[in-house]
Amino acid sequence: MITGLISISNFSNAQCFQIESILVDACGSPEGENEMVRMKVGNQNMNVNSLSISWPNNNFQGFCSNSQTGSKVAQMNATVLTCGYFVEPEFGVIPANSDVLIITSEDFDPSSHNYNGLQDTLVVIFQCGGNTQGHFANWTNSCDPLAGDRTLVISSGSSCTQTVTYNRCSLVNQMGGTGGSSAERDGAKVDFDVNGQATYTNEGCTIPYDPLLVEIDFLGSNGEICSAGNLEVSASIVGVYSNPVWESQSGSFSNQNGLLTIYSPDVNSTDHYIYFNIENGCGDIISDSLLIEVIAQPICSNGIVASHKICVGDSVELNYVSENNILWNTGSNEESIFVSKEGYYTVTASNNCGSCIDSFYVEIVEVDANFDLSTYYGPAPLVVEVENYVYNGNDNWFVNNSGVPYESSFLFDSEGTYDIELEKMDGESGCSDILIQTVIVEGVSPQLNPEIFEIPNVFTPNQDGENDVFGFTIQNDYTVEVVILNRWGNIVKEADIDVNAGSFVKLWDGSVNNSIANDGVYFYKLKVTSKIGSQVQDFQGYVHLFH
Repeated sequence: MITGLISISNFSNAQCFQIESILVDACGSPEGENEMVRMKVGNQNMNVNSLSISWPNNNFQGFCSNSQTGSKVAQMNATVLTCGYFVEPEFGVIPANSDVLIITSEDFDPSSHNYNGLQDTLVVIFQCGGNTQGHFANWTNSCDPLAGDRTLVISSGSSCTQTVTYNRCSLVNQMGGTGGSSAERDGAKVDFDVNGQATYTNEGCTIPYDPLLVEIDFLGSNGEICSAGNLEVSASIVGVYSNPVWESQSGSFSNQNGLLTIYSPDVNSTDHYIYFNIENGCGDIISDSLLIEVIAQPICSNGIVASHKICVGDSVELNYVSENNILWNTGSNEESIFVSKEGYYTVTASNNCGSCIDSFYVEIVEVDANFDLSTYYGPAPLVVEVENYVYNGNDNWFVNNSGVPYESSFLFDSEGTYDIELEKMDGESGCSDILIQTVIVEGVSPQLNPEIFEIPNVFTPNQDGENDVFGFTIQNDYTVEVVILNRWGNIVKEADIDVNAGSFVKLWDGSVNNSIANDGVYFYKLKVTSKIGSQVQDFQGYVHLFH
């Protein structure tokens, strides 16, 4: 819609008539015979013969009323779908306060325009035939506004004249712009108000009647509302109407029949429409509607905490789907986060109507497969007792990868290396831990000869001057070959020692790679060879290292 100024001159009696609209770019062919002007007569009757017109183009031909014009009016009335009606003046007299439609030729084509929506009686007068080239100037390419003004003058006698001016360059097409094809420009119209304002519109091939229009809109909002909130809405109406009323199936209005009202949706309502209805002169309902978008306040779990259990070293996905904005206490605003630490995790859901908090608790399940053996090294048959263990029905035991029932001791009657494995399970979380301890079983060892020497089974290399070295005192001259292994069978010390009678044989100082070895059980093998007679004896056993 484009607006501009008009000029009104020589309008000495405002009660005579008022030019309201010009259909400048008419439809049909020839177009010049189908152009129209609408005006409003004042509070006195007007004689058609008193009217004269000065068109922007072509000469005024006078007015005709005959069988041909009567036939045109009948054809027009036959297509009106509402309660409106076209009539010609009786005896050439236009009644006071009438709406008048001036058609520029008695050769007018009634099929060229649409009459739907006419609500009132419209008095029609026809200019006599003869002008086919048009009475107004349409938009043209390269239109110059400085040379685009066109003036229409209508007079009734010597005392009542109205002059209106429009600019052809301001005419709009059916898309609301300017220019385009001839068919797109058809329907260009100029409406005039009593204050001298011109409005340029295009409603297509429709007569320039005064339609009834209603539009409702929000004041200061976009239609979004919180539960239990309210909105201010207004209605604007163009034309004559009656019985205004606001309607809604999901709320109430502060002023049911006013143009300005406050709307309050029902509690717990969802998205819905509100309506404003009016009646036209035919009693038909004209309506407009608005969508109310109800925003519900976020609803959370009211303190209920969702729990998750994870194993040591694992992570868990915490997922929270919401139509609202979300923020985790980790700082993330994603719907899903992965966490691996124990503790509470909260997520805040918020929108323009409020916020709430949900909580998650993540528990790390620690499973400790811990057991001790009475011995880790010895000759067959070797009995190994399981110590310091509380039996759990979900635990699994294996010896060299073969499942075995839990026993308080194991018997190994043949030489070899045996891995005793405990898989400890937590039945609720599915978490597990595995511990493997190794037992080395040697062949049958000769008996120690206490007359030769005695080997200790504990030493404490803590540099306190007492029992710091693993060794023994020998009574004769011997050569000693020593091999010391840890519980996994790895060699930690290997040496050949030449000793004399009565000397202390230092087998091991408890160091590995210049560092003190860890507490635990270590295994030894000794080959003792006499320097006289070359008598050989083999010994094996274990020693406990404590700091």
